[in-house]
Order: sequence, then C-alpha cells, then structure tokens
Amino acid sequence: VEISLSNSSTWRKFSRQNTEMIVTKVGRRMFPTLSLDIQGLDPAKKYEVYVTLMLADRHTLKYQRGVWLPNGQGEVYPPPGCTVGLAYVHPDSPAPGKHWTRQEVAFMRLKLTNKLDCFASEPARNGHHDIRVQHAQVPACATAFYTAVTFPGTEFITVTAYQNPELTDLKIQFNPYAKGIRNQGDRSGPLLIDSFRPTVQALHQQQQQQQQQQQQQQLHVKTEGLNAPKFQVEQQPSEVPSGLSFEQAE
Repeated sequence: VEISLSNSSTWRKFSRQNTEMIVTKVGRRMFPTLSLDIQGLDPAKKYEVYVTLMLADRHTLKYQRGVWLPNGQGEVYPPPGCTVGLAYVHPDSPAPGKHWTRQEVAFMRLKLTNKLDCFASEPARNGHHDIRVQHAQVPACATAFYTAVTFPGTEFITVTAYQNPELTDLKIQFNPYAKGIRNQGDRSGPLLIDSFRPTVQALHQQQQQQQQQQQQQQLHVKTEGLNAPKFQVEQQPSEVPSGLSFEQAE
C-alpha cells in the first residue's frame, strides 16, 4: 500500500514559515488540508481511512522576535485513559478500495478545537479533533489494518491567532475562504480575521493621516503669537465599518 501527500507543494510553502493552525471552541478547519493519494488497496475490500494528530514536542511554544521558542513544559496529552477523539475517520469510511484509489482523499471537514471533552461520546464530537494550543502537532494518516504514515513538512503549531505576518499572507493567498469578507447572509461560524486584514491596514493609515493633520494644525496655532485666539483641535473619530470588531493578540 502506498500513501502519498497529493498537495505536498502547498504544505512546503507553509512549512518554510512554520505552519500555524488556528483552534477555536467551535472548531476551525485546517488549511492546508490533508489530501492523500492512496494506491495498492484491494478493490473489493472495505477500508477505513483516518488521521490522528500527535505531539511533535513536549514543550509549549512562544512566538518572540520572529521565531518560535520553547516556553515551558506542555500538558500531558492525551490524558491517561482517553481513547475518544484520538482519530478522525474520513466520512466516506468504510468504503471499498476502488473508492479510495480512484480519487484524492481530502480531509476537508476535519476541524481543530481546544474545548472538547476528551471523554465525550463519539456522536457529540461531530468531526472535531481535540488538541492543545501552542503545541507543535504532526498529522499521521492510515488505512485500517496498515501502519500509519507521516509526511515531512506537515507539522504545525496550534494558535488562537496567527503570529507570523508572512504566514498570514500565505493563508490569504492560498486559502479561498480567506480572500474576502464572509458573505453577509452567512452568520454562522467564527469570523476570519484574515479577511479583514486589508480593512485594518486602511483604518490604520486613516488614523495616521488624521494624527499628522492634528499636529500640523496645533503647530499653526502656536505660530500665530501670544494674542492669537486659543482653541483646541479635536481629532475626529475614525469610521469603523458596522459590525466589525478587533481583538489584540497577546
């Protein structure tokens, strides 16, 4: 049986910037996704295909001055006795071998969360994989009855907000769901901060221009002389698009 990563070129681009994956309470889909090419299965025999995430390091990590550094001992995961949620089974499972070998096997529905009960019942998990934040993770993929395989370059660091600006740019460039503001008709799920990045930059530029204008006006008042009428120039508040809010990442 041969299992290869069909979108390895995309993963390599992200790996050069130390791939980060956002985790949320409701779950966030991975990007890049895991997309596999599987060959050598018995066409008639049924198989399950699944992915599991393993800790690549026992330390928590901290992004500081452009690099990720160890930041103390991480949590023990999975907890002793935990067996639920350690593997995400592809929704097409079980399926005959000819189903898996005729097309790419993509884990598009896999979501990462840090708020699930490890001992919850399987139906309650609804396709989520429970992991810990600020840990390095490595995906392992397998077909039932065969040894799991890992792919160099698919390691990623779990975060609650992107830390590396260059990594953020890659997400915007390659992820089709991060190129524009979420459709107004779709009110479900978390907002992508990637989508608002151009808006944030424009807002900052507007604030800088207003500050420069205020400084120039105050300087003009001082040069009018001591008998010049005294007044204060109030900075007008910036216009923020309705419904848009920002959180400062720690």
